[in-house]
Amino acid sequence: MSGDWYIKYRENMNLEYDLNGGTSGPNTTNFYAGFDCSLSLTKPYRPGYTFTGWKLGNNIYNPGDIIEWEKLSGDSNTITIEAQWTQDEYENIYHYRDSNGTIQSFSQKRYYGHSFDIPTETDLSIYNDHFWVFEGWTTSTNGTNVEMTWDDDGGYSLSTHQTLNFYAVSSRNIVARIQNSDSSNFYTAGTQFWNQISTDKPTISISAPISSYATTIDKYTFTGWSLSSGASIASYSPGITYEFSINYDNDPAIDFYPVYSIESYNNIYIYKDYLGIWQEYTTSRVYGQPFYTPTQNQLNSIFLNYGWQGIIGWFLISPSQYGIYNIYVPHFNQDNKLQCLPDIHFLNIHQ
Repeated sequence: MSGDWYIKYRENMNLEYDLNGGTSGPNTTNFYAGFDCSLSLTKPYRPGYTFTGWKLGNNIYNPGDIIEWEKLSGDSNTITIEAQWTQDEYENIYHYRDSNGTIQSFSQKRYYGHSFDIPTETDLSIYNDHFWVFEGWTTSTNGTNVEMTWDDDGGYSLSTHQTLNFYAVSSRNIVARIQNSDSSNFYTAGTQFWNQISTDKPTISISAPISSYATTIDKYTFTGWSLSSGASIASYSPGITYEFSINYDNDPAIDFYPVYSIESYNNIYIYKDYLGIWQEYTTSRVYGQPFYTPTQNQLNSIFLNYGWQGIIGWFLISPSQYGIYNIYVPHFNQDNKLQCLPDIHFLNIHQ
């Protein structure tokens, strides 16, 4: 006899599932040779991949499909079908400002668990004016904590099933300029970080300059700092930390102007009251500025007994270098000037 011969066996067959890198697949299916076999409805799982069917020979079958296998003489009792997969594709979106300060976005494809390269400052022409230095990327829309930087040794890999957004983070040093009348001092006040998308005015915590940075001016007391020239009231105390907001495209410096107050002292007027008890009357005096001596009406019942009619003036009893013969007429002389530092005492003169 000529030709090919085969015998159809009615015997048990085994259908095995090769998961091809997956997990949680179906168990082996038993069927009779020459009879229909229904594929399991269970789909295997593989992170970062989508299951597309089972391959047997040149054919692709879906879960639940029917196959029929004719067993030839010498064939194995086990048939193996292989799981087919396509790799899941995701997207990285990088948000940044370009060299003109305009917000831009750059899209990059990413496969689950596979490495990818982080864009560099040069790749995207990231904003670097006003001394900004690009530090890397954060996944927080308002954050400045750098989570990813460019990597020349194989890049990064991410095992996540979603599109990811990255935001450029830059930093620069803020300089404090001490605007003294004689010269300016400079020092680095701190490092300012900026999420390029979240805000145009990143903040920075800076300690106000210490007192020793201020020029010493004779007869004046340093009271603090102001951001305005010629201010009479200090807004910032030396050494205390404050938060400042500086626009990203502004000069990265803060000008501190020293604020002074002229020194003041006391004039102490000594007199006897109507009971003959010594009293003191105090007024303030600014160094080198005119002052008024008190009149009799300003004092508490001046001593007028025994024929005394009232005050004709005051004489100095301290400091000793002024002697006791300088008479100061009450109130009327507006040009009384004492250019001395300590508190001084006057004694009244009666008539």
